[in-house]
Amino acid sequence: MKNNVLKILFLILIPLLAGSCSGLTVDEGAEESGELPYVPVVVNSGPAVSVNGDAVDELELSIFAASLSKGIQDDFIRKYHAVPGEGFWQHSFDGEVPVQQLMKWTVYKAVWSRLSQEMSVEHGLRALTGLEDKKEKLEEENQRRLELKEKGEPIYGPDQYTMEDFYMVDEQSLELALIQILETKEILREEGRGRDRRIHRIERMKMAFRQLIEEQMRSCEVMVNEEKLEELILPN
Repeated sequence: MKNNVLKILFLILIPLLAGSCSGLTVDEGAEESGELPYVPVVVNSGPAVSVNGDAVDELELSIFAASLSKGIQDDFIRKYHAVPGEGFWQHSFDGEVPVQQLMKWTVYKAVWSRLSQEMSVEHGLRALTGLEDKKEKLEEENQRRLELKEKGEPIYGPDQYTMEDFYMVDEQSLELALIQILETKEILREEGRGRDRRIHRIERMKMAFRQLIEEQMRSCEVMVNEEKLEELILPN
């Protein structure tokens, strides 16, 4: 009888333990869990978003929001069979409001970008952060493209970038360069990510980088003027 009871308890505990362990995977980030690493402070005045006391430029916030809006819209179409149109962004779908999701992840993107850019300066990849850095790099890239055109050499992409187009392209390029230098300095390692070799190595390093960024986010002071932010990024 005692042995039978122990067997039953064992069979019950195994799936519970397995479930608890699977919930502790180091590879799950904010975008997967939906939980932010920081607690934003909502304010009624001041800039739309500030990180550690520094305001995020409104153009940057608009660019981040534009890069996210289609994905969020598609999520609501898939989950709720929503029909995009007038009123879509401020409509509540079972308590979820698209513009609130857009604001949430725009701020997350802004914090991520600020920390990533600061690391780039710290490790000698860039001299500046924010729009000042992007303006400098945009001028360099457009000059390079102009020279290629004058020589009759092929140009991949537009003849000239706008800031709206260039910003996220440069962010992706900068992140890869930062990952490489952090790996070289052994600040990033593949610990905990080598068990699934079906994932390409650079993707595993991106997971490590995301974990590093989100760990730093935990100590950030993030202030959000929701009224101002919504007005700034609400899609037409």
